[in-house]
Amino acid sequence: MPNEILSRGVTRRTVLGGMAGVAALSITGPVSAAAGGEAPALAQLVKDGKLPPLAERLPKKPMVVTPFEKVGTYGGSLRRGLRGSSDHNGILRMVGNQSLVRWNLDFTAVQPNLAERWEVSDDATQFTFHLIEGVRWSDGHPFTADDIVFAIEDCVKNTELYSATPAQLAVAGKPVTVEKVDDYTVKFTFAAANALYLENLATPLGQHPTL
Repeated sequence: MPNEILSRGVTRRTVLGGMAGVAALSITGPVSAAAGGEAPALAQLVKDGKLPPLAERLPKKPMVVTPFEKVGTYGGSLRRGLRGSSDHNGILRMVGNQSLVRWNLDFTAVQPNLAERWEVSDDATQFTFHLIEGVRWSDGHPFTADDIVFAIEDCVKNTELYSATPAQLAVAGKPVTVEKVDDYTVKFTFAAANALYLENLATPLGQHPTL
């Protein structure tokens, strides 16, 4: 059931916190649950029967990363100062939703994130994204192309919710069109070239497809 995880007493914040590390890392191929690890707090929830085992929470191709020096310590507090309301992107960088793509740590290349690969048309008007299979929302419901179509076509382009389409999703005065190719493939079509869309999508400004 979509709400099974939450019905066992686990909050969305807890599950998202435990999955954030998985969703934000580089794709390096399949990883078995035995080879992976999880926060002690989440391991305890599994032991208590309040959270499914790790193997049931990972997508088919989990994202993994090799630490620069060592694995950090779980727990503690994260504090960050804000310079004012204009600094909202600073919050998104720290605790925002995961996007389809992301920048590498050197900010020199766009890398996979919730999309494991993509194709761009020669004229930069069409972007086709292939999503990672097995990613789930915090309530256990699968994350699919339908969610992205809904986020853009029914929310972002809804004038009752947005007075205007965000600049990165409109070209030549026309908003992007998003369509489902299959359950894990979605295509974005712009009215004219949008050559920097991938780069913008990897920033906090690219939050809209996965809100």
